[in-house]
Amino acid sequence: MSSTRRGVTRRTGSGYRTSPPWRIVTEAAALVDRRVGWDRLPVVLGLLTLLGLRVRLRQKNLHDTGLLPSVDLPDPAPPAQSHKVNRTADGSHNDLDEPRMGMAGTRFGRNIPLDRVAPTTPEAVLSSPNPREVSRALLTRGELIPAESVNSLVAAWLQFMIRDWFSHGTSPTERPWEVPLVEDDPWPERPMRIMRTPDDPTRDPQAPAGTPDTRVNVSSHWWDASQIYGTNEAEQRRTRTGELGRLHLRDGERTPGPSDPSRDPSRVPGFWLGLAMMQDLFAREHNAICDHLHATYPSWGDEELFQRARLVNAALLAMIHTVEWTPA
Repeated sequence: MSSTRRGVTRRTGSGYRTSPPWRIVTEAAALVDRRVGWDRLPVVLGLLTLLGLRVRLRQKNLHDTGLLPSVDLPDPAPPAQSHKVNRTADGSHNDLDEPRMGMAGTRFGRNIPLDRVAPTTPEAVLSSPNPREVSRALLTRGELIPAESVNSLVAAWLQFMIRDWFSHGTSPTERPWEVPLVEDDPWPERPMRIMRTPDDPTRDPQAPAGTPDTRVNVSSHWWDASQIYGTNEAEQRRTRTGELGRLHLRDGERTPGPSDPSRDPSRVPGFWLGLAMMQDLFAREHNAICDHLHATYPSWGDEELFQRARLVNAALLAMIHTVEWTPA
């Protein structure tokens, strides 16, 4: 399945690199990996096998929900030369040919074919096996299992990163899912109530019956440190002092809270001190980068310093996560 928009072809996972040569490569890679294992091959052959496996995974795991009917899509700013160098606040224009791709307010993709997405009905969600019973059977721990290669910062770090990558937004309080519990379940309320994922505001109300469910990401999809800098221009402006590219630090000590109480991170489920520490640390790191850049390039103004420091800070986060956090 594919569609063309402004001359750019977009494909679902099943339409990715399906020519006969690529089919041979992916089948051969899968066979070699099963029989030998890519990690046991010489370096060049191992890399070629990984390439084939990567293509195979993309064929079967990345499916474009943007092909489904939609309305009121987020509107990216007009193209500008700055998009070749700077990040945008909302994540638009990271792909110059598809400026809306990955911006805040666009849909999550799927990792299964769209025609196999199950409807979110009570029967589909709560049918046997009961999801609570599955959770208790597979995830209940009778004793502490220490993670000896890391410390307590590992949880704070991952939660901090997740707040950069994705968020379904604030769940509505009406019509929660009600999960029945067995008699010996220690959960404090009966039935268990779980708030629903917000509906997709870009879903076409006239879409044919049976159109797969879609959800949007209220954050930008990119690794762009949006948990520090915000996901739109208004949020980003509130974080900035307007001088030498720096971010606000309340009273010179702490990062400022948002003026809108609904955006207060302490009100977001899952917030804890570890997240506040990470937020403060990398706001300070941004300012330290700005100071270094200003000393090296004194002619740069506030905007140039801010944008360059953001790029450096985001790259630092990516480096820490891939080089230090993930191997741990």
